[in-house]
Parts: sequence; C-alpha cells; structure tokens
Amino acid sequence: MTLLDSVRYAHILGGTIALATFWTAATLRKGSSAHIGVGRSYLIAMCAVMVSAIPLSIAAFRAGTPVLGTFLLYLVVIIGGGVATHIAFLSLGLARFVPASHAQTIQYIAWFGPLTAAVAARMWLKRKYQTGEAMNTAPAVGRLAA
Repeated sequence: MTLLDSVRYAHILGGTIALATFWTAATLRKGSSAHIGVGRSYLIAMCAVMVSAIPLSIAAFRAGTPVLGTFLLYLVVIIGGGVATHIAFLSLGLARFVPASHAQTIQYIAWFGPLTAAVAARMWLKRKYQTGEAMNTAPAVGRLAA
C-alpha cells in the first residue's frame, strides 16, 4: 500500500465518520452533552476529510485529471470556508432569535444567500479579469463553464 492509498483510506474513513456523526448529532437534543460530544467528533472527522483531500487533489493533477483535482480543491474551499456552518446557523440557530413569522424568509436567505454571493463574486471576477472581446465572443454555455 502506498502513502497515497493510506491518505485515500483515511479520507474515506473520515467521511464515513463525519456522515454518521452528523446524523447522530441531528437526532440528539441540541446542547446536551451527547450532542456536544458527537459534534466535536464530527468537527474532527471533517477536518480529517479536508486535510486528506489536499494531497488527493494534488495527486489527481499529477495523474492528468485536472477536473477531479479542481473539484477536490473546490470542496476543500467550501468546507474550509464554512458554507455548511453558515447554512446550518441561518437555518437552525438564527431561528431562535427571530419571530416565527419570518421562518420562511430565514430559510430562503440560508440557501440562496451563499448562492447569490457566489454568482456576484463570479460576475465581479469575470469583469475584472476577462477582456471585453473575449467576454463577447464566447458562447453562452462556454461562459458558464469557464
């Protein structure tokens, strides 16, 4: 077994533990000692997944599969950036601080807020770094995939 195989198996194990602890924590009463303990296990497992994805993405680039490498790095950025935490807080935690009549609005903000920010960032970066001619001559589908 190579070092890369070991990293791959650690990644799979961490992901399995993260998935199991996520749903276990979801079934426990929020704030209980069991919920907190399982939540800590989830955090450690997700850190293992994130850290192990970096060498896997580098290996994918070296193996000539840049799409896989880019996808893995993208997932690392999302996990590292805390988008999942952001959505969870807005969906679950913030609801305790706002009136029940605003619950649907909070749900929409939780899911569409990060999406809106990503689209706005993409538009801003495209305007900043792409020339006018290249922007106007590329087909619409190609521009979305770029």
